[in-house]
Amino acid sequence: MNRNENDIFHVSFSGLLFYLLWKELCSRESPNGIYSEALNMCKEHGQVIDLVGEPMKGFGETTSRGRRRLVSHTEYEVNGEQFMQVKFYISGPKDRATVNVQVKKVFY
Repeated sequence: MNRNENDIFHVSFSGLLFYLLWKELCSRESPNGIYSEALNMCKEHGQVIDLVGEPMKGFGETTSRGRRRLVSHTEYEVNGEQFMQVKFYISGPKDRATVNVQVKKVFY
């Protein structure tokens, strides 16, 4: 491969990597996107605020290194329709809670 072909390969690979990272971290259909949207809904819901208090924080499963970054999720199909279940935790000064979210994938 000459230098020009090598540069094109690196730019293409970098673009693909950026797209995949963006899709996983920022897409509303990814587990992290669903988590972010559901956490915002919890932070705005009066009954949830009354139960756990403010400020409220959300977190996923604890990793082997003690970090709480993994958002637990399961994808499944029922009668030809695709669903995803996301599980995470919230805590505040009053209490803590487990949040289970189920979403149905809508095809446009």
